[in-house]
Amino acid sequence: MTAPQILDSQMAERTNEELLEMFERREDWFPEALEAARVELQRRGIEIKPEEKEEEPRASRLLSFKSQAAIGIVPGIIMQFFGQALRDHARGQGLLIVALVLSVAGYVSFIWGCVGYSAGKGYTKWLGALGLLSCLGLLVLVVLPDRRKGCDDHTS
Repeated sequence: MTAPQILDSQMAERTNEELLEMFERREDWFPEALEAARVELQRRGIEIKPEEKEEEPRASRLLSFKSQAAIGIVPGIIMQFFGQALRDHARGQGLLIVALVLSVAGYVSFIWGCVGYSAGKGYTKWLGALGLLSCLGLLVLVVLPDRRKGCDDHTS
């Protein structure tokens, strides 16, 4: 059985609601899967409106993912570093609280950046949870192949 035939049979097993939901979250699906879902819906007598000007929102969304990664990862690492340094040298309770807040804010910023980096590479945002592993998680995200590379924005 070929890949298109497998996709067609998988789409035939889905409910109308499941197929329609795919089009609400297009960024989570490969173009081939969306096309198979569109064909199955048409076979059932349900028409899906073609996307209008999809290229611009997808390009801007990709840019925002890159911005999210840049705004989150680097400052997150810096805040964690300074929070740890301040915690090591804190002499009073007040500085210890500031150090803790700075470290937590850095950690949250880092994870948020990893979520953007993951989505910008064409993976689910949940993969950004690898940021919980700190630099090791970021390393895993870096070595993952970019699913959007070499694709037009309207096909990824």
